[in-house]
Parts: sequence; C-alpha cells; structure tokens
Amino acid sequence: MKLKTRYNVIGYTFLLPFLTILSIFIFIPVFFTLLMGFYDIEGFRYSFERFVGLKNFEIVLADPVYWRSLLNATIVAIFNLLTLFIAILLAELLSIINRRYANIVEAVLFLSFVLPLIVSAWVWRQIFRTDGVLGFFINALGLSSLNLIPPEGVLGAYPHVIISIAIVEVWYILGFLTIILRTALSEVPRDYLEAAKIDGATWWQTLTKVKIPCISPTLTLLMFLCLIWGYFIFDIVFMLTYGGPGTESQVPALWMIINAFRLNKSSYATAMTVLTIAIVGGLIFSILMIRMLKR
Repeated sequence: MKLKTRYNVIGYTFLLPFLTILSIFIFIPVFFTLLMGFYDIEGFRYSFERFVGLKNFEIVLADPVYWRSLLNATIVAIFNLLTLFIAILLAELLSIINRRYANIVEAVLFLSFVLPLIVSAWVWRQIFRTDGVLGFFINALGLSSLNLIPPEGVLGAYPHVIISIAIVEVWYILGFLTIILRTALSEVPRDYLEAAKIDGATWWQTLTKVKIPCISPTLTLLMFLCLIWGYFIFDIVFMLTYGGPGTESQVPALWMIINAFRLNKSSYATAMTVLTIAIVGGLIFSILMIRMLKR
C-alpha cells in the first residue's frame, strides 16, 4: 500500500466516528423529514403507508395562516437587517471612543443576548401592557392624543404586535452583532486607514470605501444569520403572544410546532418545514450568487 493511500485510510478511520454521529443525528433525520412530507402521517406513528405525493405541500401553499406567518417573519427579518446597519455604526463608534468606556458599553449591549429569554419576554410584556412602562412614557410626553397604543394594547392589535416582536428581536441581537463587527473592524489593516487619511477621505468615506469592504465576509455571514433568525424566530413569539391575537402574529416555526404537536398533523408540519427551508435557502443562495457575480 502506498504511503499516501495509507494516510488517507488512517484519516478516514479517524473521521468515521464523527461521520457516524453526524449520520445518526443529522442525515438520517433530514431524510425521514423529507420523506414524511410525501405521506399522510398523523401524530408520531411513522407508518409510511399512505403516499399522497405533493398534497401536503399544496395544502401548505393554500393555507392563509402560513402566508401570514411568512409575511410576519419577513418583517422581522427586515428589522434584523436594519439592526445590522445600526450595529455597524455602533461598532465604528465604539472603535473611536476610549477603550474602557467601549468595553462597558459592549457589556451592557451584550447583556440582552445572554439573559434568559423567558425573563426578557416577561419584562417586555410588562412594558407593552396598556398600563405599562410604554403607556406611561407616551402619556408623560403628551403623545396620548396620537393613539399610538390601541385599546387592545400593542400586543393585541395588528400591525402593532409584529412591530413589537421585531423590536424585542432587535434588542436581543443588537449587542451580539455590535461585538462581532467591532472585532472585525479592529482587524482592518492600519495601512489602509492611513492611506485613506493621507488621501483626505472623510469618516464616512473611510467606513464605506475601506472598512466595510474589508469586513465583507463577516458582514455576509451576519446578514445570513439575521435572515435565518428572522424567518425562524420562535421563542420570542411563543412567550410574548403565542401567535395571537388569533393568528395575527403567527410565524412559520411556531405554526409548525402547533400543527405537529397540538393538531397532530406531522406530515403537514413537515411539508411546511421543508417549504420554508427551501424559500429561505433559495433567498440566501440568490444573495450569494449576486455577490459572486459582482466580483
């Protein structure tokens, strides 16, 4: 046996336990998930007896609640992308001010990301109550005549409810995005910054023409994370509104869980999962292709 072949055999042997675990917990479940979408299965009795083809997918496409949930998730994803822009400005600001103060601000911002979401959701529910902190400040500022809070409360009327959920999501991810971007900005070569300064570039030109192109791989990754977090948001909606009022604030992940575990429509929930992943995956793939063509 050649030395190179021997090394390959040894390498694959070491990979075998990892590939086995990956197959058991990732590849095999994904395969059965795709398979379930083409069968009529109720609850968790995986019999695979009644093949229905694309019927489950047709039902999903005709479900108005699913499209409502997808619209809500798109709104949250847009808010997440706007948060990424705010995080860039915050990261740039933190890279300019005194490092000691910047570290304090970072710690305060990151606190939202490490707090238990159940605690955060309870606090935000108190804020959004009609007699809560938000209502108090609106009345204190003399803005009550503008009817910014509907009689049902911000969590009881559309579109206030989905905007409130998006605000909580923004608060949750802002610190994480800022810290990652600040770290990326600190890695920009100083030679580029000095050259821009010599050429008379303004702060805005240095940020947009020098720094942002240098951290574009990090920005791309964070943009994809923002899209995934937006389209697959679950815990914040679950704890704030449970998709209510009615189904006004429903999102795909929660609607999947309700159909799978409460309504015992496993095949329907699986088809919904596959369809949502295909939509989000197609969106991410399109963005990647556009970026590659621009290069």
